[in-house]
Amino acid sequence: MPIKALEEKYSLSTKENLKITFTLISPFVIPKHYYHLDAILTDVVANRLFAHDRGRWSDTSKHVDIPLPLSRYGENQKVWQASIAYVSGISSEYKSIWTRRMFNKYEPYRANVLLGTDIVGGDKRVKREMTLEKSFVPMNDRSRGAYRNYFERNDVIQAQGVVFFAHGNKKQLENLLQDVHFIGKKRGNGFGQVSSVLVESIPEDYSLIDKEGYPSRVIPVSELGALKIDEDKKNISLHAYIPPYSNPKNRVISYVPKINLPALEPGIEDIEDEFDEDMEGEFYFD
Repeated sequence: MPIKALEEKYSLSTKENLKITFTLISPFVIPKHYYHLDAILTDVVANRLFAHDRGRWSDTSKHVDIPLPLSRYGENQKVWQASIAYVSGISSEYKSIWTRRMFNKYEPYRANVLLGTDIVGGDKRVKREMTLEKSFVPMNDRSRGAYRNYFERNDVIQAQGVVFFAHGNKKQLENLLQDVHFIGKKRGNGFGQVSSVLVESIPEDYSLIDKEGYPSRVIPVSELGALKIDEDKKNISLHAYIPPYSNPKNRVISYVPKINLPALEPGIEDIEDEFDEDMEGEFYFD
C-alpha cells in the first residue's frame, strides 16, 4: 500500500486508550535511551513499506515521516501518543558482557613454513622455518560496521513483561505487532524474545502522562499545552521526540520520563518481603 494511502487509512480510524503487554521468554537488554512504542511500530511499518531498500535505515537523508495507527499530540513538534516501556511483574537486573575481536595481532600477516632435512648423528631430522610476510589481502574495517571489534557491558533485566500505553486503533495495532518477535537491544542474540502480545482497552489515557503524573514519553517543552505536569516532575533533557530516535536532527529540549524503564507496579517478590516483615514475630512453633 502506498504511504499516502496508508496515512489516510490510519488517520481516519477510531482511536481509544490502550495498554500493550509484551510477555517475554528471554531477558530484555535495557536500552541506553527511552524506548518508545512508536519506535517499534515505525520499524514494522517501514519494513513493510521499504523492505527492498535496506540501505535507507542508515541513510538519514532517506528518513520520511512513517504513518502509524496512533493519535498525535502537539502543534508544531507533534509526538505520537505512545509511551515508553514499563516493566511489569517479577523482575531482576544484572549486567551482561559481549566482546568480539575478529582476528589476533597477526591478522595483517601471512605465514610461510619452509620444510627441509638435516642429518644429525646419522638420523634424518625435519627442519622447519617460519617467516611472516605482509599480506595485501584487503581487510574489513574493524572499528565500525558488521565486522567491528567491540567490548560492551549492558544492563539486562529478566522480567515477566514489558508494557506500553497508547491512544490508537486496537485492531490495526494488533495487526502490526504480530510482526514483532523480539524487542530491545541484542535481538539478534536472542534477547527480548516475545512469546505473546496483548492489546487491551483501558479507561485511562497514559500515553502522555503516567499514573504518577510524570511524562510517560518524551514531550517537547514547546508542546506542553494543556498537559498538567507538576514542577517537581518536570525533568528536562535534550532528546529526540520522534522516530527514528537515533537521528540527531530530531533532538529538541523536552520533558522526559523520570527514569528509563520504570516499574509499572511492585513485583510479587517485593510484596512478599513486605508481608514477611509485617508478620515477623506473629507465629510461634513448638
